[in-house]
This record gives sequence, C-alpha cells and structure tokens, in this order.
Amino acid sequence: MSATFIEINLSGDDVLSVFNQVGTFSQQPTAMLDEIGSYLDSDVAKRFYEGKAPDGSKWLVSQRAEAENGKTLVDTSILSKSVTHEVRAQNLVHGLTEKYAAIHQFGGKAGRGKRVTIPKREIIGIAPVQQSRIDKICLRWVDSWFQK
Repeated sequence: MSATFIEINLSGDDVLSVFNQVGTFSQQPTAMLDEIGSYLDSDVAKRFYEGKAPDGSKWLVSQRAEAENGKTLVDTSILSKSVTHEVRAQNLVHGLTEKYAAIHQFGGKAGRGKRVTIPKREIIGIAPVQQSRIDKICLRWVDSWFQK
C-alpha cells in the first residue's frame, strides 16, 4: 500500500501564458502554491473531524466508531495528522503520508487474506467548494502581481 497524494501543476500552456503576461513568473509562484497547500491541509483536517468527503458527503461510519460512539478514522488521529503538502517549483503535492491512507481513500480489500472490505472514504480531493477557494487564492495573487 502507498500513501495518497494529489498534485497541482502550474506548467500548462494557458497558466504559463497568464503568468508570463504578468511578468513575475520568473519568481516561481511558491508562496501562492504554499498558501493553497495550507488551505487544503486545513480543509482536510476539518473534514476529518466532520467525517466528510471533499464534496461534503458523509463517510460511512466505521464499525469501531459505531460500537464506541466515536468518530470514523480519528481513533488515534495518526491518519489525520499525516496530512501534508510540499511545493516543488511549479508543483504542489498535497496528501497523506501514512501507508494505509490509500485503502481508506479508494476502498478495497484489506487485512490478512484480504478478507476485510474497507469502504471508500474519500479524504483527499478537490470538489467545487475547494476549487472556488483555490480560484480566489490564485486571483488574489495574480491581482497582487499586477499591482507591482
């Protein structure tokens, strides 16, 4: 199993042409990407405790959470504390570092002999609500570049 990540890449022709018109793209947009990453990190952390996917749908309650009147995927908080992001030049990589994150993100068979079925509980993703916030962050940065 592997960790789960998404990547936002600012190297598309359309994006590059906008940044080049502004004339500040030579200074890599790391601060903007870092702000987007911080927002996505905090969004995931908030949704962990709400038990929600990026689109706002509720996760299926786990058997443990139901039996203990607890919360799904936050018993030890190891997974929720593994949310991270990293900016690499024109790329933002955002995700969870725990190896078992993927089985929760995508669902599937787990355990010895793959006898346990883990339902999909999407943790990492960009739905319209996150995209709207990312768009606002980008527009604010682009606007600030035009002001220089």
